[in-house]
Amino acid sequence: MSPEEGQSIVAKWGAWMQKVGPAIIDIGSPLGPADSLVDDGTTSQTLSLTDYSIVDASDMASARQLADGHPYLSEGQGTTPSTSSK
Repeated sequence: MSPEEGQSIVAKWGAWMQKVGPAIIDIGSPLGPADSLVDDGTTSQTLSLTDYSIVDASDMASARQLADGHPYLSEGQGTTPSTSSK
């Protein structure tokens, strides 16, 4: 990645974080290699997650609006966001 590409990504993250503001609970972190353990002691296929961000929203529609413009979800590379509600 060139310095210019790196600066572009940093700018996109900054714009998204400013837009979401205090709704950001955890900006996230890259995830490394993983294994999936099942409660019977066996292993299972792992999810293909590479990073995460957690936002506070009143419902799933609001969470999707907050995800709009997220740098990893708007790069056009076919990544699918994983969402869950409490």
